[in-house]
Amino acid sequence: MKQLRGLADDVAVFGKHEVDFVAALRWLRREWGVKRLLCEGGGELNEGLFRAGVVNEIYLTLCPLILGGRDAPTAADGKGVEKLSEAIPLALKSLKRAGSELFLVYTVLDKP
Repeated sequence: MKQLRGLADDVAVFGKHEVDFVAALRWLRREWGVKRLLCEGGGELNEGLFRAGVVNEIYLTLCPLILGGRDAPTAADGKGVEKLSEAIPLALKSLKRAGSELFLVYTVLDKP
């Protein structure tokens, strides 16, 4: 922690074993005026943010490559959901095609 404080303007910890994303985002807004935050983490970070209910948009790029295998990462790794009814509902907000790639933006909907 001491090393981080030497590299950053401010350091705060939210959660002991798992990040409390709600508290962290509230702190960012209060202390730094952050209103929008782009998170470019992997599936573990994404899943934690989804579970905390703090995601309002998702940007996905589909490209003409198939990557896979049992250990291939997904958009939301981690605990995931056990039932389809627990899945996070999305609505397509926009799409753009550039060559053979698609750039998609989805809005996260409230669960019914």
